[in-house]
Amino acid sequence: MPSLKPRYSVSITEKSLQVACWGEERAIVSRAAPKLFPEDRIVLKGSEISLADLSQAFINYDQEWIDEQLDERGQLEVGQYFYQQIFAKLTPYDLAEDGAGVELRIITKDENIARLPWVLLAHNGTFLSMSGWTVSLTTDPQTVFCELPPRPKILAVVPQPKKLEATGAEEHLCEIRELLTAADLVYGDDARFRVVTDLSSFYEELNALQPDILYYYGHGIGNQHTTRLLFADQKGRTVATPLPDLAASLHLLSEHKRPKLAYINCCQGDSGGLLGVGRQLLKHIPAVVTNRTTAFIDAARPQALAFWESLLLKGEAPHTALSTTHTCLGSLGLTTADIRWMTPVLHCRYDTWTANPPDPPSRLERDPHWRLKVDRVNQFSKVFFQTYQMLMERKPRGLAYLWYGTPEQGLEIFHRRLSVELQEKLIDTAVYPRPLEWPDDLYDPARSFSDMFCQAFEVESLDHIPARIRTFSRGISGRKVLVYLCHRPVTSEDFFDPKNIRLYLDWWNRTLLPLIPENAHVLLGISYHAKNPSKFHDSLVKKERLYDFSMSDAVLELLDELERVTRRDLIDFIRTHNIAVPADLDRRDKALDDILIRSKGSYDRIIDELEHLETRIWQQGAQENGAEEDDEEDDYGL
Repeated sequence: MPSLKPRYSVSITEKSLQVACWGEERAIVSRAAPKLFPEDRIVLKGSEISLADLSQAFINYDQEWIDEQLDERGQLEVGQYFYQQIFAKLTPYDLAEDGAGVELRIITKDENIARLPWVLLAHNGTFLSMSGWTVSLTTDPQTVFCELPPRPKILAVVPQPKKLEATGAEEHLCEIRELLTAADLVYGDDARFRVVTDLSSFYEELNALQPDILYYYGHGIGNQHTTRLLFADQKGRTVATPLPDLAASLHLLSEHKRPKLAYINCCQGDSGGLLGVGRQLLKHIPAVVTNRTTAFIDAARPQALAFWESLLLKGEAPHTALSTTHTCLGSLGLTTADIRWMTPVLHCRYDTWTANPPDPPSRLERDPHWRLKVDRVNQFSKVFFQTYQMLMERKPRGLAYLWYGTPEQGLEIFHRRLSVELQEKLIDTAVYPRPLEWPDDLYDPARSFSDMFCQAFEVESLDHIPARIRTFSRGISGRKVLVYLCHRPVTSEDFFDPKNIRLYLDWWNRTLLPLIPENAHVLLGISYHAKNPSKFHDSLVKKERLYDFSMSDAVLELLDELERVTRRDLIDFIRTHNIAVPADLDRRDKALDDILIRSKGSYDRIIDELEHLETRIWQQGAQENGAEEDDEEDDYGL
C-alpha cells in the first residue's frame, strides 16, 4: 500500500551528499562529501575511533568491543553523528510536521557506507527508528512498481547441515504456518507454502513454484569481501553457496516470475559488500531483507514473525513491516541494551508497494489460536480466575503453578496458551512472557537461580530486572503488567529434580518477587514430563509435601494432570471453536473416531490430525469452487 509518510532520498557519493523530497530534483540539503567514509573518525564514549573500526566490529561480531562501545549511550552517539552528517541543522520537525514518520532511502554505491548501522539515526537522544522513521538502502534511484498478489506463494528454505548447530527451523516454520493459516487456510497447503531443506531441491522448487516470496532461514558466513549461505546437500553435508550463484539462478527466471521479496535470515548476510545479500539479490528482487551481523535464534525468529505478520497479514510495505521490529521491542523480548534489535536491514528499489492481504477472519467464526485450546479447560480456568483475582486485589505478588503429564500431552503448548489467552482476556493488563532455562547444576543454588533470571531478562544483575520490566511497560500507562515466567518443561529429573522445587520457590519468593515493580505481578509456570503421572503426583504431595509449602508473598498451586484428549473433549472443542469438519454427521463421527485411533489421545497428534482434516476440507472446497467457476466459463463461452 502507498506510503503516507514524508519520503526523502539521500544520495551519497565520494564527492557529494544530497537530500531531496522523493521524486523531486531540488535538494533540500546539498554539500560536499560527508564524513561517512572508513577513514573518517567519530568520538565514541570519549574515545576516537574510525568508521572502519565500527563496520569491522559488526562484520566480526567483536562481542567485547560491542558490549563496551555500543551500549545504549554508544548507539545514540553513533546515531546522532549520522544524523548531523546528513541533515546538519534540520530537525525532525523540519522534515515532518509531527517530527515523526519519515521514510528515508539511502542511495549509494559505496559498500562501506551501506554497511553502516543507519537504523541508529538519532536526534536529541532519541532513536528515530522508534518514532516511526524507516531507513532502507539502494544503489540506484531508479524504482519499480511492485504488487504482492493475493495469497502470495512462499518458498521457505531451511537447510540444516549435519555438522552445524541446530537453528530450530522446524519450530520456526510451525510458528509461521500457524500465524498464516490462522488468517488464511490456504497456507496449510504446500501449493502456497513450500519447504525445502537441500540445495538441489531449492533450485528445483524455485523454477517449479516460482514463488512470490523467498525465505531463507539458516546459517551464513561472511566477511567484508563475500557472503555465503550454508546449504545442505541431500546427504546433509554443508555446501557453502556464494551469493552470485543464487543471483544467477534468479536471473534465469523471467522478470515477472521472480520473487517480489527475499528475506535471507542468516548471519553476516549484509557483510559481504558487493558480494553480500543486498547488493547481489537487489538486481533481481525489488525488496531484500537480511542481517548486518551475527544473528541469534532468540531474536531472529520473533523479528521474522513480526515482519511476516505486518507484510502478509496487514499488507504493509517492507520498510514499514521492518519498522515494527523496532517499535515493539518489548513484545519481541528485545531491548536496546545489545545490538540484536538493529540486526535486520532492508535493501529495496520499489517506489509504490501494493499488497492484497487476506480479510481477517471473524473471531466469532474462528479463533486464530484454536490449536492451543483443544482441552485443558479446567486447568486454564483455575489459572485465569486466580490470576484475575490477584490483579484485582493486588495481592499476592505472585502465583506459581506446577503441572505435569506424559510427554505427548502438550505441556509446552499449555505454556503458550497461558501467554496468548491471558493477554486476550486480561484487557487492562500487558503480559510480559520471559522463558526460563533450568540451570545445569545447583552447586551454588542462589548463583544458579540468579544466572537463570539474568539470562531470561538479558541483564547483568538481578538489580537491573526492574528497569527491564519498566522498559517493557513504557507506553502502556494505566495498565497493569503480568510478568509470565515460563520454564521449559522438565524432561528428566537430571535437569531439575522435583525435590528441589521447595528450594527454588523459597529463593524465588525471597529474592525475585521483591524486585518486581509496584504495577507488576508475577505468574510462574513449571511443568514436568512424567512417565507415570499418578506416581509423580503422589511424590509431590506425600514426599515433597507441596500442599504444605507456603510463601510470604506468593501462592503455589498444583494443577490436575494434563490427560489424554477424549472424544467428548474433541466434540466440545469443535463446537466451541468452529473447526472445519465434515458436515454429514456419519462422516464427522468417522473422522473423529479415526483421529482418536491414530492419535491415541495425544494432544500433539490431535492438533496435527485436526490441521490435516481442516486442510483436506479446504482443498476439497477449493476444488469444488474451481469446478463451478469452470462450468460458468463454459456457459458464457469464455
